[in-house]
Amino acid sequence: MEHSLMMVIAIVVITIGSARAKRKLTDPEKFQTMALWFSAGLLIILSSVPWAFSPLISRPYFRPF
Repeated sequence: MEHSLMMVIAIVVITIGSARAKRKLTDPEKFQTMALWFSAGLLIILSSVPWAFSPLISRPYFRPF
C-alpha cells in the first residue's frame, strides 16, 4: 500500500512541475522549475523503493525458492 501510494504522489508532483514549467516565460525559469519539481518526484520515488540495504526492510536481493 505504501509503495503504490508514494508512486502516485510522485506522479502527481512531476505532473504539477511539468504544468508549472509550461507557464513560465523564459527558458531558465522553465528549467529551474522542472529541476525543482522533478527532483522532488525522484526523491519520493527513491525513498519508497524497498531497498535491500534499508534497515527498515529485511528484503534480500534474490529470494531462494
